Amino acid sequence: LIFFFFMVPPPPRSPLDRASAASEVYKRQTPDNRYFSLAQAKDATTGWLTAATNKAEATGSAQIAGRTWKTYVDDRKQSIMSSAADGLTTVVATTGSMEDLAAFVGRLAPAPASG
Repeated sequence: LIFFFFMVPPPPRSPLDRASAASEVYKRQTPDNRYFSLAQAKDATTGWLTAATNKAEATGSAQIAGRTWKTYVDDRKQSIMSSAADGLTTVVATTGSMEDLAAFVGRLAPAPASG
C-alpha cells in the first residue's frame, strides 16, 4: 500500500485580519448577482477601517435602525457603510445601490451569544 499526502496551503489572509485585535469578514453573492460583504472588528484601527472601506472617503451618513452609519462610494462604485459602537466596528458593502445596502443594514441583528 502506498499513501500520498497532499499539503494544502491555507487560504491567503485578508489584510483586514492583521489590522485589529480581532476581525471577521463574510461575503455572499445574491441570486441576482449582487455582492454583499460584512466585516467586523473589535477595537478596529484606522488602518483596518481604511482597508475595509477600500480607501474610500466618507460621503455622508445615514440613520438606520437606531445607529449612525457613515456612507462611502469607492473607486469601483461599490456602496459602503460603516458604524462603530461599544468597541465593535462594522463595515458593509455591496455592488448594488446605497438603497440596497440600507435595506440590508436595516435587517442586521446581533448574533445570539454562544455558550
